[in-house]
Amino acid sequence: MIKPSQLEKSVEEKLNTANRLYHFISQVNQDIVRTTNEEDLFHNSCQIALEFGKFKMAWIGLFDDKHKKITLTAQSGVPAKIVKLFTNASLQTNGPQRQVLRTNDYYICNEIELDPELESLKQLAPTLEVSSCMVLPIRRASVIIGTFNLYATAPGFFNKEEIELLTEVTGDISFALDMLEKNTRQKAIEKLLVNNEKKFHHTLDNMLEGVQMHDFEWRYIYVNDASVKASPFTREEKLGFTLMEKHPGIEQTNMFNTMKRCMDERVAEHFDTEFVFPDGSKKYYELSINPIPEGISILSVDRTEQKKAKELVISNEKRFRTLIENGTDMITMTNPEGEILYSSPSISKVFGYSSADISHTLAVDFIHPEHVRHFLENRQKILKTPGASFFNVLPLRHANGNWIWCEVTLTNRLDEPGINAMVSNFRDISEKKKAEQARIESKNLVQTIYKASLDAVIVIDADGMITKWDSKSEKLFGWTAEDVAGMELSAVIIPKKYRAMHDNGIKHYLRTGEGPVLGKTIDTSAVKKSGEEFDISLSISPSKIDGKTCFIGFIRDNSEKRAVDKQREFDKNNLNALINNTTDLMWSIDLNNKLITFNQPFLNIIKLWSGKEFIKGDDIFSASFPIDQIKRFKSNFKRAFAGEAFTITEHTESAESWSEISYCPIRKGEEVIGVACHSHNIT
Repeated sequence: MIKPSQLEKSVEEKLNTANRLYHFISQVNQDIVRTTNEEDLFHNSCQIALEFGKFKMAWIGLFDDKHKKITLTAQSGVPAKIVKLFTNASLQTNGPQRQVLRTNDYYICNEIELDPELESLKQLAPTLEVSSCMVLPIRRASVIIGTFNLYATAPGFFNKEEIELLTEVTGDISFALDMLEKNTRQKAIEKLLVNNEKKFHHTLDNMLEGVQMHDFEWRYIYVNDASVKASPFTREEKLGFTLMEKHPGIEQTNMFNTMKRCMDERVAEHFDTEFVFPDGSKKYYELSINPIPEGISILSVDRTEQKKAKELVISNEKRFRTLIENGTDMITMTNPEGEILYSSPSISKVFGYSSADISHTLAVDFIHPEHVRHFLENRQKILKTPGASFFNVLPLRHANGNWIWCEVTLTNRLDEPGINAMVSNFRDISEKKKAEQARIESKNLVQTIYKASLDAVIVIDADGMITKWDSKSEKLFGWTAEDVAGMELSAVIIPKKYRAMHDNGIKHYLRTGEGPVLGKTIDTSAVKKSGEEFDISLSISPSKIDGKTCFIGFIRDNSEKRAVDKQREFDKNNLNALINNTTDLMWSIDLNNKLITFNQPFLNIIKLWSGKEFIKGDDIFSASFPIDQIKRFKSNFKRAFAGEAFTITEHTESAESWSEISYCPIRKGEEVIGVACHSHNIT
C-alpha cells in the first residue's frame, strides 16, 4: 500500500514536471509572438530549453539541400570543444537525424549508453553529463529542414507527457517559420504596391502641363512654358491677343460656352474636352477653370498621350487588387476620426460583411467593448506621428454576432500621398487562439489543484455528477470512490436543506457564467455516510476538462476550527464587556493623532467636551480641549511615540478633577506605530 507521504511526493513531482513543461511551452510561444527572424527564434528556443525546460544541452541544426549533412545553427549548453562535431556534419546511416528524415517523426533515446546508434555520443555522454536525448523534426511548409536536439541528465527522462508537449513546441516553432516566411512575402508585396503607387503619382504629376490666364476681354495675360510648348504659337504671339483671334470659331464650341459661364458667373469648372488647333490637329485636354481677379485661369493637362499611361495604371491597379483580394490578410483604411473608407474583399470572406455594411462606419464598432479603450489610446498616440504603428490582438465582431480573434497592425499613413489614411492589416488567429485557450485551460486546471491546500478534492460535471473522488474524500466522508461513481453530489454529501440551492447554483452558472460562491472559501456543513452532519470549509472553482465545464471542490473538516472560533468569539465579547463596563477611559491613536479605537466611557466624555460623536480615524485634538491641556497631551504623546512607557497625573482645573494617565507605545516589530492610553479618575 502506498503511504500518504509517498503519494504526496509523487503528486508533487508530477506537478513540478507539469509546471516545468508548461513554463517551457509558454516561454517558447511568447518568444514566437515577439520574434521577427529565424535566427533569434532558434537561438531563444535553445536558451529557453535550458532555462525553463531544465535540459542539460540543446541545439538546432539545419540539413543541406541533399539531406547529407547537418550544420548547427543555434545552441545552448553545448561545450565549445564539441560544437565542431555538429558543424557541417555528415548524417550517420542510422543516426537520430537520419531516422527523423526517414520516419518523418521524432527520435528518442532514454539510455544513451545502451543505444548502438549513438556510438559517437556514447563516448562523450559521461563528460557531457547526459543520459537521455530527443531529436524532433523542424519543418517549413510541411517539409523537414532540420532538427531540434534536446539532451537531459537523467535516464528515462522523456515520458509520454514530455513527448507530447515537446512535439507541440516543435510544431509551434515550425508554424512560426511558416509565418516568418509569409511575412517576408507579404512585405515584398507591400513594397511592390508602394513602388507602383509612387510610380503612378510621378506619372500623374508630369501630365499637368499648361497654365494660361485671360482677362475679361479674353486676352492672354499669362502662359507658362508648358502651355507654349503644346501650342503652335510662341509666348509673344499669344500675349495681348484674344483667344478668338488665335483660335477662330472657338466661341461656337461647348468648351467656350463653359469657359464663358466661368468668366461671367465666377464659378469653377473641371472637365475633359477635345481641342482642334488651327492646323487641324486635335488633342484631348483635361481643363480646370477657376475665376481670378483678372479674369480666369485655365490649367490644361494634355491627355492625348495619357491613354497609354491610363491603361498602364488600370493594369497595375488590377494587379494590385488581385494581390490584395486574394491575400489572406485583411486591410481597412480609415480617416483620422476612425471612419472606414476602404475594406478589402477578404473581410467579406472572413467576417461575412459586404462592402456596403462596412463603408463609412466606425472601426471601433466592430471591436469588443472591453478592448475599445486600449485600442483608442494606442491609436491616438500614433495619430501624432506619421509612419508610426502599433500591434494588438483583438476580438472583432462577425456578422453573425460571434467574436473572431485577430492580430491587428495599425499604421499612420495620413501623410502619404494617395493613401492619406490610417491603414489596418489584420489576420484571423481564431484557431491559434483556440489552441492557446486549450493549453491555458489545461494549465489552469493543474495550477488550481496545485494551489489548493484543503484536504479533500471532489470534481463534478455540469450535471452535478461525481467524476473524481480522491482518497481524502473517502476518509472524510466514509464513501469509497466505487460507492459514489455515477452519483449526484447533492445526494451524497449535501444536507437536504442545501440541495436545491446547490442545483440552482450550477444552473445559474451554466446560464450566466456567474456564481455567488465560486472562487471563494465558505463555511458550511456536509453529511457523512453515517448520516452525521459536520462543519466544513468549502472552496469551489469552475474549470474545463477536455473542453467540458466542470466544478472542482476543495473540502476541509472544519469541526475543530468552528469550536475554536466560537470560543474566540466568546473571549472577544467577554473582553469587550470588561473594557466598556468601567468608568476608566481607554483609547489609542496612530502617529498622526488619529483615533484607532476607544471604549464607551472615552466616547461619552469626548462627546461631553466637543458636543459631537467621534469615530475611528478622527483627529483626537479636534475635541474642545483647553489649549494648555492640548500642549501637555502633545508632549506626552511625543514621549510615547519615542518609545517611552510612563504614567502621569493630570489635573483639570475647570472640573477640579485629577486623573492618572498611562501612556504605552504600540509596536509593530521594532517600530512604534501608535500609543495606547488609560485614564483613571483619582479625584
